[in-house]
Amino acid sequence: MNKNEWISLFRDFASKSLKVYKTYELGKDDLTNLMNRDIKKFAEKQISGIENKENTKLFLNEVLTITYASYVVMLETRNQIWPYDFMSFSRRIGELWEPFCKL
Repeated sequence: MNKNEWISLFRDFASKSLKVYKTYELGKDDLTNLMNRDIKKFAEKQISGIENKENTKLFLNEVLTITYASYVVMLETRNQIWPYDFMSFSRRIGELWEPFCKL
């Protein structure tokens, strides 16, 4: 799948999860934490299902694309729950950038 397809898949997943969680009376922190956890688990599941593991270049490309898509959707979802101000957005980008670079 390409980047746009992965992002669409993650958006669909996040949208469904968010609808379920919004039926509970959760604070912004709790809801954000649950959504981030679920999106990370979904990404891990997608990465574990990659079929190109014997081709290192294709495997790495898929892992990076899935990780990127999950981060984009985590940022979008958090902003839906608790809109970013400029400082919290830049801090969150930094929190995601470091593990992405390490990967």
